[in-house]
Amino acid sequence: MSRRYTRRTALALLGGVTLAGCSGGGRDRYWADPPAFDRSGLGAVTDDPVPDRPEPLPVSVPDERLAGFTERVDELLAPIPRPLTADALPNGEMREAIRSERRDARTALDRMDAAAGTLPTVAAGADACERAATAAGVWAAISTTRELENVTESTARVLNRVDDLETDLPDAAAGPAEAAVVYGEPEEWLAVARRDTLVGRPAAAERANPLRMGRVTGQVERIRVELETAVLLRDRYVEGLDQPRSVEEALTEAVAALGPETERRLRRLHGEDAGRLHVAPGSDDLLERDAPRDAPGVRLLSEKVYDAFDEIRFGPIAWPDADATHPALTVRKTHWTFATLDAVESVRDRVDDGEDLFPPDAAAIEETRAAAIDAVADLVASGSPLERWTAWRLVPAFEGPDGVLGSGSEPDRREIAGAYGEYVWIEAVTRATPDATRVVDDALA
Repeated sequence: MSRRYTRRTALALLGGVTLAGCSGGGRDRYWADPPAFDRSGLGAVTDDPVPDRPEPLPVSVPDERLAGFTERVDELLAPIPRPLTADALPNGEMREAIRSERRDARTALDRMDAAAGTLPTVAAGADACERAATAAGVWAAISTTRELENVTESTARVLNRVDDLETDLPDAAAGPAEAAVVYGEPEEWLAVARRDTLVGRPAAAERANPLRMGRVTGQVERIRVELETAVLLRDRYVEGLDQPRSVEEALTEAVAALGPETERRLRRLHGEDAGRLHVAPGSDDLLERDAPRDAPGVRLLSEKVYDAFDEIRFGPIAWPDADATHPALTVRKTHWTFATLDAVESVRDRVDDGEDLFPPDAAAIEETRAAAIDAVADLVASGSPLERWTAWRLVPAFEGPDGVLGSGSEPDRREIAGAYGEYVWIEAVTRATPDATRVVDDALA
């Protein structure tokens, strides 16, 4: 029986007692009388550098592929007049849509050239092709034909590519943990591709809408580009292995083994008798004590619970008797889920223990930020591929709070509380990661 179930049952048995979260009318607003904050030194709290983002994939995008992104954008945009005038296209909405997508395609290419790391580079290149194909799709719909296949591949061909790659992945790897990271992203592209090509097909009545056709064309082009890139990265990775291992069985068995652990952790958070375990519990259901809903700690808890369960809903994560269609992605996401659920419990316990998670002064923020940096640095230096992947996700999380608190800014106390909470969260996830790694590694062994 969980601590939450025990408390709420006891209150119900007393009769006439309002449970936390059912009313809230008697609770003071936190910001009605906010605490003092000493701003001395606030502009310097972000002076210490954040660790460099690690490269989670042991394979890079070759120069010829980068050139291919640029060539493809040029090819897609070539039929569109430049400049695109009202004489060429009288409809102002469509004209501006094409111009905007064309500009965004070029901007994405610039971002690709400046990107650091394999995945940001691929994402920018795919963005560029999607934007260019969207513009090309709108132009093709109004100038020649309303068949997207004249701009990019058909949805049927894309689905065939998805089927083929799903059969091939996960391929050989140095080990199952590395495979979860290396093949996790291509498997995510596959999952999104299948969903988008099925949901994104325009009905016959919608084919007369050039803007709609442009969006679908761009969507299909992005999928095509991602699948081609996935094959390229897979081939380069496997060719570079000294001792390639077959890992599909280990990953699939790990998904099955981790399913009951996922359920156990969700029941620990929700309560043993909870029904809809994939639905995020409210902060009132999580907390033992009554606290203002706008208190910094309660707000942080609410936001991070929602974020964690948003990922759980869209998955895939390990679950009892669930199919392991994308086992590498499932293992990777389950590892992240275990860490974030433990971090949620950590924040909840601090709030239950009376902390409002509002810093008294700039020194407290600096100390918490330093602790988060040290914790993330440990993951960056880790020999675990899954922990380095977690660090890859967490390093950019400093950008938001650092921007709020950076030199020259004048944040108010709510903004200060939000930034401080982000540092608390980064450290909480990072501290929870080694346990998640231990559990997942045991399942992969």
